[in-house]
Amino acid sequence: MEFINLVTWNKSLINFIKNEIYHKPQYSSLLPFWEEKVKKENEIIKKSGYDINHQHCSHIVVDRAGKEKFTLNTKNIIKWVPFQEYPQTSFRDAIIESAQNIASKGKTIDFLWSGGLDSVAGLLAFIEAGLDKQLHIIIGGAPESPEIFNKLIKDKIDYTIVPRTKLTHIARPDVRVLTTMSEMDAMFGNKSTMAGRGVVVDNWPDMWKIKRQHFVHHQSWRGCSNFQGDKVDIDNYMPFALQEPLEKWMCNHVINNEMIYYDVSDKNWEFGNPDNPLEKHYKKCKKPMRDFIDKTLKGKIPYLKEKMPSGIQEWKKYKKPTYRVVGITDKGNVITKENIYDYNFLKFINVDLLKEAYSGR
Repeated sequence: MEFINLVTWNKSLINFIKNEIYHKPQYSSLLPFWEEKVKKENEIIKKSGYDINHQHCSHIVVDRAGKEKFTLNTKNIIKWVPFQEYPQTSFRDAIIESAQNIASKGKTIDFLWSGGLDSVAGLLAFIEAGLDKQLHIIIGGAPESPEIFNKLIKDKIDYTIVPRTKLTHIARPDVRVLTTMSEMDAMFGNKSTMAGRGVVVDNWPDMWKIKRQHFVHHQSWRGCSNFQGDKVDIDNYMPFALQEPLEKWMCNHVINNEMIYYDVSDKNWEFGNPDNPLEKHYKKCKKPMRDFIDKTLKGKIPYLKEKMPSGIQEWKKYKKPTYRVVGITDKGNVITKENIYDYNFLKFINVDLLKEAYSGR
């Protein structure tokens, strides 16, 4: 049997597998081995700052360092950067070099852009590197920083604006590079989205290291959750915050005890209230990024500095989104709600887990 390695997946694929294991007697011998691996995944998720029982909690766990396997056959497609000290560089150099890495394939770059702090920094990095003409900017709904859009994007850079509910339909990872800033919050010290509310962190640097190794690699794939094709080029997947120059800079930032951590899921955070203590604390977070924006814009263009509600809070305004893409394999095959039943679910399960479960037969 030829096993299938996944690079990303969602709950629909997990539910497909669980329906087979839990409800069909011929697979009952798999259950204890499956549940043991699930237990290990859940421990990592909790150590990453998330509540495993929250409806929005992702359960995509991959060891980017390649030390451990869990429930599924997976493949890390983003080069692992070990946690150690690297030659010191500025944030400006790291983010611009990361933009250059993304553009180095020579392809059009689908860049999902909100106009918030992270995406403004990413946009400026591309512009500073002289790469803005390579961009296709995808915007869902009204930009958070209309001044930036009007002065730096409109009539200057190729862009597409769609309703927020259609944001994940536009990217073409089969022929264009896909990049987002989705991983930047976690990389810059955020504990979690609302899916981690109530989870207490004992050691923030340890949480950051566990999250980076196991739990942030997949977030930009959400940008093509409704891709209509049957195959993608996985080499086109290039999350901005996980480019090697930025990861090395982030490792130094943590080692130097300069990372300022925060938690947008904290129940005491009053978004948009400048007098709220947590709002004031957030102004200290991501300071190297804020400084990069300020120095690049030189005060000529105002941009949104207030922390807006998280994505999950924003999505409450809309109907629950539906996604066509259930998973993507390391060969670029797109698993969808329509074709998932064409697959033998055993091919997804960790081959070592299967060998252990059936070793006595």
